[in-house]
Amino acid sequence: MSVKILKTSDKKVLKFVLTGSSPEFANAVRRALISEVPVMAISRVSYSKNNSALYNEVLGLRLGLTPLTSDAKTYVLPSECSCKGKGCAKCTVNFTLEVTGPGMVYARDLKSSDSKVKPVYPDTPLVKLFEGQSVKLEATAVLGFGFNHARFNACMASYQYYPKITTGGSKCKAAVEVCPRGVLAWKGGKVEVKDLEACNLCLACVDACKDGKLVVEGKDDKFIFTVESWGQYDPKDLVKLAVDELLKRTSELSDLVKK
Repeated sequence: MSVKILKTSDKKVLKFVLTGSSPEFANAVRRALISEVPVMAISRVSYSKNNSALYNEVLGLRLGLTPLTSDAKTYVLPSECSCKGKGCAKCTVNFTLEVTGPGMVYARDLKSSDSKVKPVYPDTPLVKLFEGQSVKLEATAVLGFGFNHARFNACMASYQYYPKITTGGSKCKAAVEVCPRGVLAWKGGKVEVKDLEACNLCLACVDACKDGKLVVEGKDDKFIFTVESWGQYDPKDLVKLAVDELLKRTSELSDLVKK
């Protein structure tokens, strides 16, 4: 099994090729990336005052879905903490928010007890306040997993089979023209592959080519992954954390089987 990085962008998007694997393992990695990486998110909000246009529940939802920079090395899951989930410095980060209108309340207005844990996108609008309106609240953030709640999702991850294109000397120019991603090129009066890894197996070229020579298929042991982080972690760190979690769960399963 091997990995080749194809693209990184602004520490938010990672594209890589996984070779020598299987669909089952590829899907396990995808699911681990989305829902099995520990992410910090606001899970509880206590209001002292809120006479804005948004109900407490709606504002709480916005706060919960605000991505926070996460630190799985410093903090532990509440269920694994010595405080047994009651809330302490080992498992909980406290936030306060106190703003009076008029004006827009942004994520940057949240004051954190730990400068390392803060909103990823400080300019995210939370609620607009008019004259005489104000919000005063306290919130707590903890680590959690995406399989428990969407606020703990770390990224969007997807994969596709690595494409294999056989042109067979096809002279179907329409196949080149219909390709939406510039995968094919017209050279010397025939179809050639220009950018294989840009192919998403849509088969538009095959449908447009009537001579039957152009064949597009996917390799079932090679995959192109795309990981788009919501900002809590660098995408490379996400992959490492997801694999670590897979190894941990595999080890636990192995121990159960041995018993």
